[in-house]
Amino acid sequence: MTLANPAALWWLALVPVILLLHILRTQRRRVAVSSVQLWRGLEAELEARRNWRPPRFTWLLALQLGVVVVGALALAQPQLLRPPGGQHLVLVLDASASMGATDVAPNRFAVAQRVALERLSALGPTDRATVIRAGAEARLLALAQAPAVARAAVEGAGVGEAPGDLRTALLLAATAAQLPAEQAQVVVLSDGAYPPPALPDEVAAPVEYVLVGRGDNNVAITAFALRRPPNGGPTAGYARVTNFGSTSFDVPARLLADGLPIQQRRLELPPQGSEEFTFTLPVGTRSVALQLDVADLLAVDNRAEAQAQGGEERAITLVSPQPELLLRALRALPGVRVTTVAPSDYATATLAPVVVFDSYLPRVLPAADAIVVNPPAGGALEVLGEVRYPAGLEYDRGHPLLEAVDPVALQISRLVQLRPPAWATPVLWTDAGPAILEGVVDGRHVLILAFDPRASNLPRLRAFPLLLANALDRLGWGERDGVVRAGQPVRLPANPAGLVVAGPTGASLVPAGAVAYADTERLGRYLVHPAAESLQGGALAEFRVSLLAPTESDVRPRSQAPLVPATAPGRPPVAAVGLAGVLLLGMLALSSIEWWYWGKGR
Repeated sequence: MTLANPAALWWLALVPVILLLHILRTQRRRVAVSSVQLWRGLEAELEARRNWRPPRFTWLLALQLGVVVVGALALAQPQLLRPPGGQHLVLVLDASASMGATDVAPNRFAVAQRVALERLSALGPTDRATVIRAGAEARLLALAQAPAVARAAVEGAGVGEAPGDLRTALLLAATAAQLPAEQAQVVVLSDGAYPPPALPDEVAAPVEYVLVGRGDNNVAITAFALRRPPNGGPTAGYARVTNFGSTSFDVPARLLADGLPIQQRRLELPPQGSEEFTFTLPVGTRSVALQLDVADLLAVDNRAEAQAQGGEERAITLVSPQPELLLRALRALPGVRVTTVAPSDYATATLAPVVVFDSYLPRVLPAADAIVVNPPAGGALEVLGEVRYPAGLEYDRGHPLLEAVDPVALQISRLVQLRPPAWATPVLWTDAGPAILEGVVDGRHVLILAFDPRASNLPRLRAFPLLLANALDRLGWGERDGVVRAGQPVRLPANPAGLVVAGPTGASLVPAGAVAYADTERLGRYLVHPAAESLQGGALAEFRVSLLAPTESDVRPRSQAPLVPATAPGRPPVAAVGLAGVLLLGMLALSSIEWWYWGKGR
């Protein structure tokens, strides 16, 4: 029972007032006696003691006290809450690559499953459970189901080989926790290997973190890239190997070209140390792999693969009123064919798979990947203004767009202030707003440079061609010719009859019209075939998926700050039964009886 107006209980202060009145009230009773001679000495003592004796019980006193108590309770508006429909346990299973670490047997994800099953065993028949798997995509395995159904969902889940989307999983958990007439509890089973700023601030239910894991000894390949030199010579490669553990590692590394060893190294890595090296591939190499022969806690980051770039040119359309600067920079990249288009001719131009907009932007982005440089007002992006000489340059050091790029020396004299689209993520930003953003909208990759390179020192830096090369690797066909990170969508060739993608876990059908393939949670080789042909024929495309995620390879368990429980907006209130009306009727009845009894006594 709860009180809607507890301040009304102050009316109970009338109880001692009534008692005091009855103590002070003179109690007289007429008695006939023959003589009062013997009582004359007691008169003074009786007068002194009469006013302080406790009140005698009378029905009139009881009725008056009853009226005050019942009236005060009625004004306090007591309510009886209906019992909830049961407990709602929301389980979030972190299925990211780091949960495959073997510091606990058999691995962290199996331990998380065991804990989840124990929590489900404690539920009653009227309780419900929700199970969410936070893999490369957050998936709802069971929503408010009976414990037996939730147990089957937990037992059928598996650990992934890609970074996990825990933010979306918690948003799903927050939505599930808003189901009415149930007491929700969110339990997150994770090793904490995710960036805290990416999590939502509030979840409308108590959140409990169950930390899984205890070790940190892990060595990983954190960078792996291929580049063809402008002179058309052999393809060069770059790799970085990092020791995330607290002990030193002596790591044998093998470089394989088309499955054959071409180079062997021995890397001596101190705690938290890393080593970088470059290599050259034999002419005609189609695929390359780097293998670390080391026994550490996580095996999936000990191998990285890439598809060697072919000799075909990639077409780019440059739309700009002053194309000279970007035209020179793009043509300096190997395997690139650039066609320039004036903004006035854009509406009728035939566009390449990658379009670069420089100081011009249409109101609607084309059906192609795009690089937007110095966006003007009135285009597809909302421009708020501009800032001269912005300060406080910061950037995402682990972003693939900045691989082998050091933007510390970048100086921008004019920054275009944008309202960042919901689909874009800042890669480099200043105190006045983001300077470089990247995202995917409607299946298209879009890169935004919110400044004019001519109004900066970027063209004079070595980072300029590297930045453009990294951008092209993430746009158009670039990802199929190099490294694909686990969980990253891959652009597919157009085919009116649909495609079949054969990966490490089998083949899946991609319907006609699909422009990208996103199920890249497993590492290894993927082949793209036309849907109408046998998988034994030649493939239209081939790509290889590697982890290359420092956040996942840093397997040390990390505690996370608890989320703030928040009241869910629009959640139905808990049903309650009000007692104020019944108590008011009772007070009226008691006061009527008290008035009748008082009148009778007169």
